[in-house]
Amino acid sequence: MRCIRWPTVEIPQIPSSKTPKFSLLWSVFLTTLVVVAGCGDDSAPTGPGIAASINIAQQSVTVEEGKFVQLLAVVKDGAGNVLADPEVVWSSSDVGVAAVNQTGLVSAIQPGSAMITATCEAGSDSVPVLVTQIPPPFVKYVIVRPDAPTIAVGQRVQLTATLRADGGEELTGREVEWSSDYEPWATVDNQGVVLGVGEGVVIITATSEGKSGISQVFVTPEFDVVGPYTTVAAAMGGHQCALTGDGDAHCWGHNQNGELGAGYMGLGTYLGEPGVRVVGGHTFVQLVAGNNHTCGLTPQGAAYCWGSNSEGQFGTGDTVSIAEPVAAASGLRFLQLGAGEYHTCGVTVDNDAYCWGRGVFGALGCGHPVEDWHSHLAPTAVVGGLKFSSVSGGVLHNCGLTLGGAAYCWGLNANRQLGDGATESSSQPVAVAGGLTFTSVSAGGWHSCGQTDGTVYCWGNASSTLLLEPTPVTGLVQFASMDAGKTRTGGVGKDGYAYYWMANRPLEALPLLGNFKFDMSSGGRCGVTPLGAVYCWGGAWEWPQLQRSP
Repeated sequence: MRCIRWPTVEIPQIPSSKTPKFSLLWSVFLTTLVVVAGCGDDSAPTGPGIAASINIAQQSVTVEEGKFVQLLAVVKDGAGNVLADPEVVWSSSDVGVAAVNQTGLVSAIQPGSAMITATCEAGSDSVPVLVTQIPPPFVKYVIVRPDAPTIAVGQRVQLTATLRADGGEELTGREVEWSSDYEPWATVDNQGVVLGVGEGVVIITATSEGKSGISQVFVTPEFDVVGPYTTVAAAMGGHQCALTGDGDAHCWGHNQNGELGAGYMGLGTYLGEPGVRVVGGHTFVQLVAGNNHTCGLTPQGAAYCWGSNSEGQFGTGDTVSIAEPVAAASGLRFLQLGAGEYHTCGVTVDNDAYCWGRGVFGALGCGHPVEDWHSHLAPTAVVGGLKFSSVSGGVLHNCGLTLGGAAYCWGLNANRQLGDGATESSSQPVAVAGGLTFTSVSAGGWHSCGQTDGTVYCWGNASSTLLLEPTPVTGLVQFASMDAGKTRTGGVGKDGYAYYWMANRPLEALPLLGNFKFDMSSGGRCGVTPLGAVYCWGGAWEWPQLQRSP
């Protein structure tokens, strides 16, 4: 039975004027009314709009810790109609695992399980909620450092692998596998320690969760090689020559024209093979190298040349090539020499500049029309009356440094290599724009560079941008020396390391691969270490290669 509370009503009194029969009937009516009002069915009402059932839409829920999930309670009346805005109370059996607010939004607190219950006047329903641990992020990047170390045979270097997720955060505690692509040259253990075994370049790979990073390891035959050399000259062609402390000249590379000075033509030296001694027994204080000829300066100021003389670059009055040193530019005593691609220049003891060889585009500076392309087989004075301390030869132009530190250039100017802001070639020296005072100047292939105290400026086709006037090389390097090559330029920083930049790249000093220090470099391609060893790079190889003594 279900009790019903009725509203309080005032029962009227029986009028005194009524008959006894009416009074009896009035009493019966009141008694019946009390009985009907006081008793009835005790079951819940099931009519429209009255909650009869409640169900949570989700059967079960799995959610990662730290995330949220929205539950939905469906309340229906007895006719099966969904009630639009029922009163529902939500609760959790373990709020430390999963909490729920009064809209049914579940917050996953920590791994575990809890029951989430929805209750209304019609009853309740519950669903299990499983809170799972956040999965660790996957490895996205593997970074190996150092990325290009140099070691000698028998030496070791420790590599480290840094693992990062997609968002960049560093990951720890992951397994890393190490491997070498050529163990006859270098091996690596499971801790990333590399051992140099044989001379060459080895790719060391670190792999974690399918992602890899690499390091190029350069293995040299001997790292701290003690060599006899003080200077090196890198040619614009395919050979190099160096001077020992005693003034002996040694050369390596191509020898089709006798440019090695070995007394014969044709057979040169391959990479890694010992060089050859220049014959003739001369003592030199300077060597310069053109495309396929070489010249040396003796302590007495005499110039000797060997190799190709096809354009008269020996200054001997003829075009006969020879594979051993011959006296060049006889009758003049020089302080310094400079070699272009197919010509040679020098500064005499009187600080006058002379050039000889191929004379196209006014490269010899003799004042002839730039259309005059004939070669000069004997030294010709550079016009203009300037006094020079040094001169440097490029492919088709030259640059000189005056006694006051001003830079002048002459010859081809199609790439602005004269530095005067114009494009017209000149057969006489023109001043480099900017008014800078240089300590050295160097003519390259299609560009030129000059050095002030520690800053190097370049102009022409020295980078990916054509430079109309002297522009400083970037890279935060203070230079001790520099020298322009055919397509690249290099220098030694005051930190002792070698840097270079190239015609097709930004004008930024890039560090040479490896861990070498140098006292000097030539053409951005070769250098001499403090211990007197010569290393060369570029061309078919980018890592420094030891040039072995004869």
